[in-house]
Amino acid sequence: MTDLKDHFDYDYWANKRLFDLTKSTSEAPEKASVLASHILNAQRIWISRVNEEDSPLEVWENIPSVKWGHWLDRNREDMAAILNQKQGNLVVQYRNSEGKTFRSSQSDILQHMLLHGAYHRGQIAQLIRPMTEVPYTDFIFYTREQME
Repeated sequence: MTDLKDHFDYDYWANKRLFDLTKSTSEAPEKASVLASHILNAQRIWISRVNEEDSPLEVWENIPSVKWGHWLDRNREDMAAILNQKQGNLVVQYRNSEGKTFRSSQSDILQHMLLHGAYHRGQIAQLIRPMTEVPYTDFIFYTREQME
């Protein structure tokens, strides 16, 4: 059975595959880049909330594609540190992008991060599929690759 660390490793793998393809597809619609940035921004925002810090990124801030790798790696490192703390029952109080205050369990936040990224990766794949062959980013393909 996999744990959250495995799921975040998969999330990194899937994001990297799709982001690299988006960068290399010259005809990719701008919306694909907007969504890639949004995935990275949202991850950083949630990581910052869990760590009780201000996020350096805004929800829909444009991140140039040359910086995607930096944010992918930084988010991965910081998620590993959060996961090593094993505080899934911890309740996090935070303000959303509209300034409203909420409380959520850390485990719900982490699950949301995974599902949010998968949702937007699907949108990116749909946008670039007319221009190029899109690699599989399903979890089972990741696990098969890890077993090789």
